[in-house]
Amino acid sequence: YINRVRLQELKALVFEAQKGPASLQEAIRDQATAYHSQKQDLGDLTASLKNILQLATVTSQEGEGASLTNDRSSTSLKIDPVLVSVKEQLVYSKQISSFLGSLQEQLSNLENNLGQMVREVQNIRAVPQSVPEGRGLLSSPTEAKSQALEAEEVVLELCNTERRLESQMRKNSIYSTAFTCTMLAVSFPVLYILLKG
Repeated sequence: YINRVRLQELKALVFEAQKGPASLQEAIRDQATAYHSQKQDLGDLTASLKNILQLATVTSQEGEGASLTNDRSSTSLKIDPVLVSVKEQLVYSKQISSFLGSLQEQLSNLENNLGQMVREVQNIRAVPQSVPEGRGLLSSPTEAKSQALEAEEVVLELCNTERRLESQMRKNSIYSTAFTCTMLAVSFPVLYILLKG
């Protein structure tokens, strides 16, 4: 189910990216917001796990005394890798957020370049009407060729950026799904042991 939802999100993101730079930037903002919420959820999950562990430690100390010290230490050793993986996921989420921020900045620069290019093309179209016919015919083809080359370069850069963004989001979706499954698989036995004890 999670993979289907992620796939639908990626399809919607690709569809939004095909509409143009403005829609792509909005999609990136939405994705960044989703990553921030995931990061906050992971932080809340970490805090709740720490609270559960502290509560279980205090309860076991009051109820069973010194005879269960070895059991508590082994339980904490088992849960330590979970906390390490949670911290690694938080670091990875921060890296993804910084990457999305830099990518958004690149896209805004690309939008500015596209707007400048559109203005230049409009100026070139207006020049032949005001300049005498001989000069306009001589200068217009070379300028039009250079503008066409610049437009092709911008489109290629946008396509490459879109491909990089799509591959990065695919990787992050896989990592998030794997992490969620791991956290569920680890937290259920821990909660069962704590509630049973």
